[in-house]
Amino acid sequence: MARHRVRHHKDIVAIYTADGAPSERTLARLQKLGGAAHEPLRDILLGIYKPPRGARQGSLSTVAAAVALAACGVVEAVPDMLRMLKRIDAIGGLNFALIRAMQDMGEGALEPTLRAFDAADGSLERQQFGLILAGLGVDDPRVSAAVVRVIEDNASVGATIARRYPVAGLAPALGAALDAFEVRLGSTQFHNQAALDLADAIEARDAVLTPGQRLKVAAARDAMDRGFEPEP
Repeated sequence: MARHRVRHHKDIVAIYTADGAPSERTLARLQKLGGAAHEPLRDILLGIYKPPRGARQGSLSTVAAAVALAACGVVEAVPDMLRMLKRIDAIGGLNFALIRAMQDMGEGALEPTLRAFDAADGSLERQQFGLILAGLGVDDPRVSAAVVRVIEDNASVGATIARRYPVAGLAPALGAALDAFEVRLGSTQFHNQAALDLADAIEARDAVLTPGQRLKVAAARDAMDRGFEPEP
């Protein structure tokens, strides 16, 4: 392994201080390195280069590389990040770091993420790729269509994405999901919360709930207040 990669890796590991906060100074230093840092960063992301004994190990180094790649605008790493996202646990620090890193790349991550969404193996992958697309800050009808598909797959996840990001054109799909939603007495609060999230996402787009939708939201709140009473 070339000496310059080791030096750059040590810089990258230093992104995180003892409390886990990223160092803007280190990111700025990496940005100044320009293209010379890009290949080492990708090596660390993919596990091709591993830190020496005594250095920070495992996912933290990979997380640091993802943050640094985004800060340096290395959009060429997006396909690598997408492939990695497919392999790792959907809940965890590395998962969050990869999603956030690609969102921070903005329009540069649009096309590869759209391709990954179209080729996704199931609804869970679509949810993750849809979350990335929604957070790119790009006004593109293909992003709206992807988030609509996520809403159709999973109303709760779709509503969460719609509440967090101002993606255009979602009100009809959100309304249809709320119309189709079934309130369940004795179910988990998480299930009935989806009705409230859908309603919030609809109203955030200056759309008006229908009388039937307002009744459904009220029924969901009542079911949540009553908790786990058995259904009659």
